[in-house]
Amino acid sequence: MSAVSIYSSASPAGVELDPITLEVVRNGLISTAREMGLTLLRTSYSPVLNEGKDFSTAIFDSEGQMVAQMEGCPIHMATMGFAVKAIHDRFPREEIGANDMFILNDPYRGGMQLQDITLIAPVEYEGRIAVFLGVRAHHTDAGGMAAGSFPGNATEQYQEGLVIPPMKVVEDGRERTDLLEFILSNVRSRDFSAGDLQASMAALHVGRRGVDRLVQRYGVDALERAMRETLDYSERLVRAGLSRLRDGVYEFEDFVDNDGISDDPLRIRVQIKIEGDEMSVDFTGSGDQVQGPLNATLALTTSAVGIGLLMTCDPTIPVNDGCLRPLTISVPEGSLLNARHPAATCGGSIETTTRVIDCIIGAMSEAVPERVAAGEFGTCNYTMISGVYPGSSSRFYMCLTPAGGWGGTAEHDGWTCTDEPVGNCRNQPVEYLERKFPVLVEEYALDADTAGPGRHRGGFGHILRFILLTDQVLNTMGSRSKFPPFGLFGGLPGGTSAFILIDKDRVRRLRSKSVNLSVSEGSKIVVNTGGGGGYGDPFERPPGEVQSDVANGFLTREQARMFYGVELKPDLSVDLPATEALRGAERPTASPDGGTRAREWLTEHAHRISLPEPAAAAVRASWERGVGQAA
Repeated sequence: MSAVSIYSSASPAGVELDPITLEVVRNGLISTAREMGLTLLRTSYSPVLNEGKDFSTAIFDSEGQMVAQMEGCPIHMATMGFAVKAIHDRFPREEIGANDMFILNDPYRGGMQLQDITLIAPVEYEGRIAVFLGVRAHHTDAGGMAAGSFPGNATEQYQEGLVIPPMKVVEDGRERTDLLEFILSNVRSRDFSAGDLQASMAALHVGRRGVDRLVQRYGVDALERAMRETLDYSERLVRAGLSRLRDGVYEFEDFVDNDGISDDPLRIRVQIKIEGDEMSVDFTGSGDQVQGPLNATLALTTSAVGIGLLMTCDPTIPVNDGCLRPLTISVPEGSLLNARHPAATCGGSIETTTRVIDCIIGAMSEAVPERVAAGEFGTCNYTMISGVYPGSSSRFYMCLTPAGGWGGTAEHDGWTCTDEPVGNCRNQPVEYLERKFPVLVEEYALDADTAGPGRHRGGFGHILRFILLTDQVLNTMGSRSKFPPFGLFGGLPGGTSAFILIDKDRVRRLRSKSVNLSVSEGSKIVVNTGGGGGYGDPFERPPGEVQSDVANGFLTREQARMFYGVELKPDLSVDLPATEALRGAERPTASPDGGTRAREWLTEHAHRISLPEPAAAAVRASWERGVGQAA
């Protein structure tokens, strides 16, 4: 059993700061982290970065405690502090130079998935390291047995891609070209990765300049004091929030679909104990480490718990590692959530961690029902399409992480088509995809059937359907195809996610983890993302809101009657006597999509919108004439 107390409190030392100066310095660090992020956004090569925004930047104190961040991917920033600690473990202080930069991606040494390459840079003043700067960016590929480095059938880390331990990528101001060449020689997307690594280095240079501006104005002692005070302030606020809760033990369990090797579900069970101003989280009873790549490291699990805690806190609390000091985590070693090296973890970094967050939210729903949401769609829906550009020998790699619906809350309906809680990535526009890759998007629409009914319904997932204009290879990493997002307090589950292949005259639902699946030109791939669970009794939803959903095409009249007990006349006005009678009847027990999708739903996909062949031929011809961008 591994028990982790995240960080101990820092003791006051050094210069005194007035509240105004403290806030100026604190926000100066946040602005610097944001400036680092903008640099990466504007200089990176990969669409997953400059369009998808799958990266994060953060600033840490000398011990590796995160004190400031951009609005990036929560799981990135929550685990980056472990990367700083790994550098401390690997390099004695005298070997960490002021002009050095470090690189790593090893999940067992502070990394996440192997594609998430982390660069760390120290900032030194007066002979001591005051700050570490961090950049974590998702690279299109990191080698391994599948394009995109998410092999759903990997059984050990070495099959997933190139493992980079903590190393110096810049030493005394000089890039280590030998190390960069070694890395780039082991990834498929060499040009993208070369540019993205340079963009990460540029972001660190920008960060150093930003910190230097603060030091020049306020001094290094004031900077260090401001970081300590910021951490302590957030800790005090979280402790105050916990102390207002009723002491007690809260439990929840949920499942990841499978590990990619067998189809057995993976149990995650959590017990949360709140006592005074502290919280302990125990995962005893969760499943054992598995053969496939859905394992998580202790660092990933710890970070996911921290995210879940922060999602139930006062949103005005400054987010930093001080928030996590009241938290203690116990995870059995050798379990799904604390795997032993060299277990494969690429899927665990996105799918299993998301389910950990779901379990934290589910358990906390009893303690703080007004601050939680019902289950969200709960999967990255990672989709990698790769192949060769028409009329060229150049290869392309189209990486997508389609969003879905979040659960309803005590006051609002769930968010629609929003990234899952471990990420904060952006939608990649249809126009961009068609310009960059040989695909034709046939449909991009909300899927209203995925919203779990409730007093406040869940948000919608979507349908993304595209035609392949060349022979291509598909890799996917997903979950929530078997276990729908949960409803709360009488709300019904949200809809599940699915990958669908329409090939010739056949339509089939794919496994949530496909590996190197060859797909022929003219085939259609559909990513049908799930929706959020409902919050509260659907029969308590005001009839006017149900009427509005029908008018907007989110519900049919039959669904309004079945799931909300609202009878609408042909002109969509509410039939009050009939509604009163319906709401006195038995409540529904299943969601519009049946929770796990009926066979009729799959058949219906084969007959949805179909673009005429001349349209597809015109786009295909434009690629052959070189109109598309093979870059």
